[in-house]
Amino acid sequence: MAEAMTKEKEVAEQAGRAAKRGVQRVAEGEPTRAVMEVQEMIPVPLLAYAAGASILASAILFGAKRRDWSLFVGQWVPTFLLTGLFYKLLRPSKE
Repeated sequence: MAEAMTKEKEVAEQAGRAAKRGVQRVAEGEPTRAVMEVQEMIPVPLLAYAAGASILASAILFGAKRRDWSLFVGQWVPTFLLTGLFYKLLRPSKE
């Protein structure tokens, strides 16, 4: 309990020192808003097609005995799919 209190005081002191130096904290939501603005420019089906193309490219590379490249390209698939899912779940409502 006492340890948590000292941690809170330490964080508050650091914030006070940063404010004196003129360092401003980024308002919560600004980075997310920037990510959403970029994501709105990318059609969501394009991410699904990119994931499918990555699977196909990975299979072709594997067949060509380029195993390292195959694994590298194959790891793009979850990135594309999760990016689309992130946008679908967290985008602000249009209402």
